[in-house]
Amino acid sequence: DLYRATISYVARTHAIESKSLKLWLVTYRDRRIFAEHLVKEMHDHIADLGDKVSDISVSLSQNVRGGIATSVTYPAD
Repeated sequence: DLYRATISYVARTHAIESKSLKLWLVTYRDRRIFAEHLVKEMHDHIADLGDKVSDISVSLSQNVRGGIATSVTYPAD
């Protein structure tokens, strides 16, 4: 499945470098994982940066499949 990821955060002392972010996202390419688990895992990985970032939110939108569009956000709005 293909997802569109939207990651938002507030950089307190450091920003996430775009190349590092791209390489990190590629590590999820061949993983067999549900969107609900993936969005939390991605959020928690960014949260592990500690005080460097805050107000983290991750959203995944899945391509329409079988007429059903799936969108998952963590933490939930």
